[in-house]
Amino acid sequence: MIKPGMISKELACFFYVLHYEPAAYIYIEVGAMGKKSYKIREKISNTFELPKDIILDVSKVIVIGTEQITVENHKGIVEYSEELIRINTGSGIMKLSGRKLAIKTILQEEITITGEITGIEF
Repeated sequence: MIKPGMISKELACFFYVLHYEPAAYIYIEVGAMGKKSYKIREKISNTFELPKDIILDVSKVIVIGTEQITVENHKGIVEYSEELIRINTGSGIMKLSGRKLAIKTILQEEITITGEITGIEF
C-alpha cells in the first residue's frame, strides 16, 4: 500500500505520462473539448458502440460503500494525505475527504482509494 509522502513529484509525473498512450485501435487527441467536439465524439461513441468514458475522455468513478472508490481514466494525483486526496479527472479535480485514506492500487488508467470516505466533490 502506498502511504502519504511516498509519491515524489517525479513518480507522479511518470503515472501522468503513462496515461496518454493511445488505445490499441483508436486514437483521440486529449484536450479541451468544446460543445461541437463533444457532440461529435458522442455520436462516434453511439454509432460504433464504444465506451463513452474513453471516447469522451471522462472518468468513471465506482463507489463501494463508504470505504472504497475506484477512478478509471484518471490523469494523476494532485494532492495526497490521510484526510484529503485530489485526483485530476480530465474534466476537473475530484476531491475525496475522509479519515485514514490510502491508495490501495495505482495503475496507468485506474486508481483505488480505501479508508473512511466522508465526502466526494467535483
